Amino acid sequence: MDILKERALVKIQTAMKTYLAQKQCKQRPKTHDSNEKKETKEQEMNEGQDFEPYEGFDDNVYDNPIVESISKKLGPFKFNSPEDNSVSREQREAVLFKNGAKYEGEWNPET
Repeated sequence: MDILKERALVKIQTAMKTYLAQKQCKQRPKTHDSNEKKETKEQEMNEGQDFEPYEGFDDNVYDNPIVESISKKLGPFKFNSPEDNSVSREQREAVLFKNGAKYEGEWNPET
């Protein structure tokens, strides 16, 4: 078979397969409505976001000697405070989330 005819045949096959796949997708019934998808996404995002520390939570569990030595060399981090945006904040102890993330810092007391 001539190489040009073969290439033309491949292009025709590609176009036909694409058309059939798109047609098949359009015929499928929708299984989720947009509200269901939104709720599912919100649940996934909030999953593991428990703000209570685990029992027996050890704040020093993530201490790393290399990081500690670098921190001592650099000293405390100093930065200019941003302008007051009228959001009250409170300092809280370190918290370990269910997803393994550790957070220590300021919290909005309304949350």
